[in-house]
Amino acid sequence: NGFWGGPVADMGTYPLNEARMLFDAEPIEVSAHGVRTSDRDFPDTVAVTLVFPDERVAQFTAAYSTAYTESFTLAGSEGIITSSSCYDWGGDVAITWTTTDADGNSSEHRYDPVDQFAGQVEYFVDCVRAGSEPEPSGAEGLCDVRVLAAIEKSLETGESVSLEPYERSWHVSAE
Repeated sequence: NGFWGGPVADMGTYPLNEARMLFDAEPIEVSAHGVRTSDRDFPDTVAVTLVFPDERVAQFTAAYSTAYTESFTLAGSEGIITSSSCYDWGGDVAITWTTTDADGNSSEHRYDPVDQFAGQVEYFVDCVRAGSEPEPSGAEGLCDVRVLAAIEKSLETGESVSLEPYERSWHVSAE
Protein backbone atom coordinates (compact mmCIF):
# COMPACT_ATOMS: atom_id res chain seq x y z
CA ASN A 1 0.00 0.00 0.00
CA GLY A 2 2.31 2.67 -1.27
CA PHE A 3 5.44 0.68 -0.41
CA TRP A 4 7.46 -1.41 -2.82
CA GLY A 5 8.68 -4.68 -1.39
CA GLY A 6 9.52 -8.25 -2.23
CA PRO A 7 12.64 -10.03 -3.39
CA VAL A 8 13.03 -7.99 -6.59
CA ALA A 9 13.07 -4.62 -4.83
CA ASP A 10 15.02 -6.02 -1.87
CA MET A 11 17.70 -8.16 -3.55
CA GLY A 12 17.34 -7.69 -7.30
CA THR A 13 19.40 -4.51 -7.42
CA TYR A 14 22.63 -6.39 -6.68
CA PRO A 15 22.67 -8.78 -9.66
CA LEU A 16 21.03 -6.11 -11.84
CA ASN A 17 23.85 -3.69 -11.02
CA GLU A 18 26.44 -6.37 -11.62
CA ALA A 19 25.09 -7.14 -15.10
CA ARG A 20 24.72 -3.44 -16.00
CA MET A 21 28.28 -2.68 -14.90
CA LEU A 22 29.88 -5.74 -16.52
CA PHE A 23 28.08 -5.17 -19.83
CA ASP A 24 28.52 -1.39 -19.54
CA ALA A 25 25.01 -1.09 -20.94
CA GLU A 26 21.36 -0.86 -19.98
CA PRO A 27 18.82 -3.64 -20.58
CA ILE A 28 16.45 -3.22 -23.52
CA GLU A 29 14.00 -5.96 -22.48
CA VAL A 30 13.08 -7.78 -19.29
CA SER A 31 10.93 -10.74 -18.43
CA ALA A 32 10.15 -12.11 -15.00
CA HIS A 33 8.31 -15.08 -13.59
CA GLY A 34 7.38 -15.42 -9.95
CA VAL A 35 5.84 -17.99 -7.67
CA ARG A 36 4.24 -17.74 -4.26
CA THR A 37 5.40 -20.48 -1.92
CA SER A 38 4.07 -18.85 1.24
CA ASP A 39 1.10 -16.80 2.41
CA ARG A 40 2.74 -13.54 1.29
CA ASP A 41 0.69 -11.36 -1.04
CA PHE A 42 3.48 -11.21 -3.63
CA PRO A 43 5.74 -13.68 -5.44
CA ASP A 44 8.46 -14.73 -3.00
CA THR A 45 10.65 -16.36 -5.65
CA VAL A 46 11.31 -14.46 -8.88
CA ALA A 47 13.40 -15.43 -11.92
CA VAL A 48 14.44 -12.56 -14.19
CA THR A 49 15.89 -12.43 -17.70
CA LEU A 50 17.51 -9.20 -18.89
CA VAL A 51 18.25 -8.67 -22.58
CA PHE A 52 21.03 -6.20 -23.39
CA PRO A 53 22.16 -4.68 -26.70
CA ASP A 54 24.51 -6.74 -28.87
CA GLU A 55 22.72 -10.04 -28.15
CA ARG A 56 23.76 -10.29 -24.48
CA VAL A 57 21.59 -11.87 -21.82
CA ALA A 58 21.74 -11.94 -18.01
CA GLN A 59 19.57 -13.94 -15.62
CA PHE A 60 19.08 -13.94 -11.87
CA THR A 61 16.77 -15.35 -9.24
CA ALA A 62 15.81 -13.55 -6.04
CA ALA A 63 13.92 -15.46 -3.35
CA TYR A 64 12.69 -15.15 0.20
CA SER A 65 11.56 -18.76 0.35
CA THR A 66 14.80 -20.66 -0.26
CA ALA A 67 17.89 -21.36 1.79
CA TYR A 68 20.43 -18.54 1.52
CA THR A 69 22.73 -18.80 -1.45
CA GLU A 70 24.65 -16.39 -3.58
CA SER A 71 26.56 -17.10 -6.74
CA PHE A 72 27.53 -15.45 -9.96
CA THR A 73 28.72 -16.80 -13.31
CA LEU A 74 29.77 -14.75 -16.32
CA ALA A 75 30.35 -16.90 -19.39
CA GLY A 76 31.86 -15.32 -22.47
CA SER A 77 33.75 -16.27 -25.59
CA GLU A 78 37.12 -16.00 -23.85
CA GLY A 79 36.34 -17.70 -20.55
CA ILE A 80 34.29 -17.78 -17.37
CA ILE A 81 34.24 -15.81 -14.12
CA THR A 82 32.51 -17.42 -11.13
CA SER A 83 31.95 -16.35 -7.54
CA SER A 84 30.09 -17.80 -4.60
CA SER A 85 30.76 -14.78 -2.38
CA CYS A 86 29.73 -11.80 -4.44
CA TYR A 87 26.79 -9.98 -2.82
CA ASP A 88 27.26 -10.41 0.92
CA TRP A 89 28.85 -7.68 3.02
CA GLY A 90 30.35 -7.02 6.40
CA GLY A 91 33.67 -6.50 8.09
CA ASP A 92 34.53 -10.20 7.96
CA VAL A 93 33.27 -11.06 4.44
CA ALA A 94 35.85 -11.42 1.68
CA ILE A 95 34.81 -11.26 -1.96
CA THR A 96 36.36 -14.09 -3.98
CA TRP A 97 36.13 -15.14 -7.61
CA THR A 98 37.72 -17.53 -10.08
CA THR A 99 38.61 -16.80 -13.69
CA THR A 100 38.93 -19.65 -16.16
CA ASP A 101 40.17 -18.99 -19.68
CA ALA A 102 39.06 -20.80 -22.84
CA ASP A 103 41.94 -23.29 -22.41
CA GLY A 104 40.73 -24.26 -18.92
CA ASN A 105 43.44 -22.39 -16.98
CA SER A 106 42.01 -21.05 -13.70
CA SER A 107 43.15 -18.47 -11.18
CA GLU A 108 41.67 -17.45 -7.83
CA HIS A 109 41.16 -13.81 -6.81
CA ARG A 110 40.18 -12.16 -3.54
CA TYR A 111 39.30 -8.80 -2.07
CA ASP A 112 40.00 -8.78 1.65
CA PRO A 113 37.09 -8.06 4.01
CA VAL A 114 36.10 -4.42 4.25
CA ASP A 115 33.15 -2.61 5.81
CA GLN A 116 31.60 -1.40 2.55
CA PHE A 117 28.87 0.67 4.17
CA ALA A 118 31.31 2.61 6.32
CA GLY A 119 33.33 3.48 3.22
CA GLN A 120 30.21 4.52 1.32
CA VAL A 121 29.00 6.73 4.16
CA GLU A 122 32.43 8.31 4.59
CA TYR A 123 32.66 9.00 0.84
CA PHE A 124 29.16 10.54 0.79
CA VAL A 125 29.93 12.77 3.78
CA ASP A 126 33.19 13.89 2.12
CA CYS A 127 31.22 14.79 -1.04
CA VAL A 128 28.66 16.79 0.96
CA ARG A 129 31.39 18.67 2.82
CA ALA A 130 33.30 19.38 -0.40
CA GLY A 131 30.14 20.35 -2.32
CA SER A 132 30.84 17.72 -4.97
CA GLU A 133 28.41 15.25 -6.52
CA PRO A 134 28.92 11.63 -5.45
CA GLU A 135 29.78 9.05 -8.03
CA PRO A 136 27.52 7.22 -8.69
CA SER A 137 24.84 9.86 -8.42
CA GLY A 138 21.10 9.59 -7.97
CA ALA A 139 20.87 9.24 -11.76
CA GLU A 140 22.51 5.85 -11.37
CA GLY A 141 19.81 4.81 -8.91
CA LEU A 142 17.15 5.91 -11.39
CA CYS A 143 18.68 3.51 -13.95
CA ASP A 144 18.12 0.67 -11.47
CA VAL A 145 14.57 1.75 -10.61
CA ARG A 146 13.68 1.99 -14.30
CA VAL A 147 14.61 -1.68 -14.80
CA LEU A 148 13.18 -2.87 -11.46
CA ALA A 149 9.83 -1.26 -12.35
CA ALA A 150 9.86 -3.07 -15.73
CA ILE A 151 10.55 -6.35 -13.90
CA GLU A 152 7.56 -5.72 -11.64
CA LYS A 153 5.40 -4.92 -14.69
CA SER A 154 6.48 -8.20 -16.31
CA LEU A 155 5.53 -10.04 -13.12
CA GLU A 156 2.09 -8.42 -13.17
CA THR A 157 1.36 -8.98 -16.87
CA GLY A 158 3.24 -12.21 -17.57
CA GLU A 159 4.69 -10.50 -20.66
CA SER A 160 8.18 -9.33 -21.60
CA VAL A 161 8.62 -5.58 -21.21
CA SER A 162 10.65 -3.59 -23.72
CA LEU A 163 12.70 -0.66 -22.48
CA GLU A 164 13.69 2.29 -24.61
CA PRO A 165 17.44 2.33 -25.25
CA TYR A 166 19.09 4.40 -22.55
CA GLU A 167 22.62 5.78 -22.38
CA ARG A 168 23.83 6.62 -18.90
CA SER A 169 26.48 9.26 -18.32
CA TRP A 170 28.32 7.43 -15.55
CA HIS A 171 30.41 4.32 -16.21
CA VAL A 172 32.52 2.16 -13.90
CA SER A 173 36.25 2.67 -14.26
CA ALA A 174 39.31 1.20 -12.61
CA GLU A 175 39.74 4.46 -10.68
